[in-house]
Amino acid sequence: MSMDERKEVIKIRLTLTIGLMPAIISTIISGCDSVDGVSGASSANIERITKEELNTLLDDQADVLVVDVRSKNLYSFGHIPGAISMTYPDEIRYRHQELPIDKTLIFY
Repeated sequence: MSMDERKEVIKIRLTLTIGLMPAIISTIISGCDSVDGVSGASSANIERITKEELNTLLDDQADVLVVDVRSKNLYSFGHIPGAISMTYPDEIRYRHQELPIDKTLIFY
């Protein structure tokens, strides 16, 4: 598989993963007593963004933290620059308190 073909596969996987995130995040929130140190956080605080909106946030150096919830293997294969790895569901359930409360969190 050529590098261009690999990049296209990553783009497709990212698109599919981003599309699934609202359901994943809702599951994470319902399984935790608090999210980012805020008790009673609800899915009303979650919104879906497009790839273009994410690129704008990153280009503008907005106060965001990108969290890659895919497997460590996929993360090592390629990820959004600056993203941290926190796999779903294993690590998110036990490490969610490490996420900052003063930043916008972007999960993919």
